[in-house]
Amino acid sequence: GLYSHNDKNYNARDGRVFTVEVDDLVAIVDASQRTTPVDSQISIDASSSSDPNFASGRVIHSWSCMNLTAVPASKSTSCDLPPSINYRAPIL
Repeated sequence: GLYSHNDKNYNARDGRVFTVEVDDLVAIVDASQRTTPVDSQISIDASSSSDPNFASGRVIHSWSCMNLTAVPASKSTSCDLPPSINYRAPIL
């Protein structure tokens, strides 16, 4: 079938390509690097982060931890953290 829009004729075989551009996530973390004794508790807060691509700005957090003290660095392993940690919470 033929149809027209803005004085241009189209048929059912015509198509359009849409490009959707997204803005970068705004990651705000209370500290990017810190040193603490191995037996002390720490808190990492990213609750001020936002996603400008959503009206709510809501961010779905997903934390991970790597042991970077391994030598060589390519042998880094995941941290041995308690299973009670919620890796989806805005504050770790």
